[in-house]
Amino acid sequence: MYQILIGFLKWAGFLALGYFLYLVYALLVYPYMCWRKYKKYSNVYTTPTFIPILGDLKRINEDMKKGRVHYYEKMQKASEMKGKDIRIKFEGYNPLILLQSNKAIEEFAKLVPSKVDRVNTGRGLGKVGLGTFLFEKSTKRTVMRRKILTSFLSLNSSSRHIPAMMRHTSDVLKPLKQGQSYDFIDIANVLTFNIFTSVLFGDDMVELANRVRPYQNPDGTTSMLPLRDIIINSFKSHFVQIFHPLTATCKPLADANIINPFKRDHENYQVFLEGMKELYKNCKDETSICMQILKNEQTTESEKMSDLNTFILAGAETSSHGIVSTLFFLKKHPETFAKLRKEIQDARINKETVTNESLTREKIEELDYLSCVIKESLRIDGPGAESFFYSAKQNIKLCGVPIPKGFPIKVDLFSGHYNEEYWKDPTNFVPERYDQESEFYKQAEKEGKIGRGFSTRPFSHGFRACPGQSFAVLEMKVAIIVILTLIDYEVDPELFQKDGVGFGIGSTIVPSFKVDWQS
Repeated sequence: MYQILIGFLKWAGFLALGYFLYLVYALLVYPYMCWRKYKKYSNVYTTPTFIPILGDLKRINEDMKKGRVHYYEKMQKASEMKGKDIRIKFEGYNPLILLQSNKAIEEFAKLVPSKVDRVNTGRGLGKVGLGTFLFEKSTKRTVMRRKILTSFLSLNSSSRHIPAMMRHTSDVLKPLKQGQSYDFIDIANVLTFNIFTSVLFGDDMVELANRVRPYQNPDGTTSMLPLRDIIINSFKSHFVQIFHPLTATCKPLADANIINPFKRDHENYQVFLEGMKELYKNCKDETSICMQILKNEQTTESEKMSDLNTFILAGAETSSHGIVSTLFFLKKHPETFAKLRKEIQDARINKETVTNESLTREKIEELDYLSCVIKESLRIDGPGAESFFYSAKQNIKLCGVPIPKGFPIKVDLFSGHYNEEYWKDPTNFVPERYDQESEFYKQAEKEGKIGRGFSTRPFSHGFRACPGQSFAVLEMKVAIIVILTLIDYEVDPELFQKDGVGFGIGSTIVPSFKVDWQS
């Protein structure tokens, strides 16, 4: 018995030593080797010194403690990216390729999906997106499913939902009280979630979607929340999982969802899925996207559910952040606000238009300056800072830089918008940069800085670009038209004075807007 115990302890010691060596390699040695390997390439940006364990999170944490948005460092480092095609980023201890230049993105787009493809890392948001084509490889089935959903989100298909977009925007504004301040991210989240629910399942399902359900909080208490808040909180909590110590030190335990926060986050997400199933089963609106997907015989029941989840996961919160950013920059630049409001009024869009839901696609397309404002808002503060994960399917080179098989890759959707090589005065909010008749555009064109090609990235590029961009832009336009027609608002003046203000997904900055109902 004594010998057995000694043998067991010996093997346990070997296993512990092996595990310790694995952790040292995974957390320190391998990241350092990647940093050192790519530091020698002149067209690759790396940090001047290797930052163990925390990596780029160190700077992000410092910015957030100062009240700045988490992607503020991208704005600040844009000038350092001149002449750089690629950045080596460390999400904690995880190294990845972040594509910076137009050249790198163009080469990358040509390799998708034959040599580079979307990959689900199984970490963070990848858990939320299991089964959805957003995170899966480009198989024949995922391509087919993406094509089916995209057909419902084209501009022609989206245009028939304009009345619903107007109605839900107006309905969300009605309870707001004169002179009271509101967190407009919350307001915009309600607005976009109700629109998406209506489009997906029909107007009669909005009330069911807003029914409260149990949500477990980190402090052990339970709150009763509507589906929109559950999915928003799930997004945030699963994102934080990426940086949890167990994700690095014992991934199988984290993946098993048997201890908190993984267990709690998994159970909360199951509540969301059950809510979606309830909407799915009760949908009766023949014109809804849900019914059209149900009638499609090419996909399985499970795929149909996943694709409906894709619509909500990818769309509702991204649109709301885009709306808030637009409203913020309009008030930060009063001359832009006045010019846009005048364009809307000159088009004879008024309260009666909103009440009668008589806004049309043709009328919206006449609003050229509104298009410029939306484009500029998405450029200067888009909802997402980076794309989802991709992976090299074989050893490849991008801009002469070798990338081994299996190495994670992302597209930087943000830094390029602040690159002085592509844009004139990139840190300034100037919608006129998209107006070919404006003096600003003409001067920018002379300088070769009008953001051609891959310089504009809010929806990414190539084979796996955002399938719902037409719907998203139309929704933003309708929401802005209705809001500017019905109310005025004041932004907390302190926000105009702060550095690093942004409202993309993950931002903790509260956009406090005071409502002023127009007479």
